[in-house]
Amino acid sequence: MGTITGGLELKSPAFTYDGSGRVSRIDYAGGAAKTFTYTGDALTRIDTFDPSAVLVSYKEFAYTGGVLSSITETEP
Repeated sequence: MGTITGGLELKSPAFTYDGSGRVSRIDYAGGAAKTFTYTGDALTRIDTFDPSAVLVSYKEFAYTGGVLSSITETEP
């Protein structure tokens, strides 16, 4: 069974990588997706989309001195 996120069952992931070899997108069998945003080498945001490409949630990652200091999750 896949992970339930925002009411979406996320299973059978297909990964896309950017030119630096980092995960940039995950597409799931049911049509949901996650995108990953980086600033330099640091992950700064993950967006989660439903099968209709509607943003259902996002997480923002903040760093202090290069160390992860907070994660904020928002459901618009």
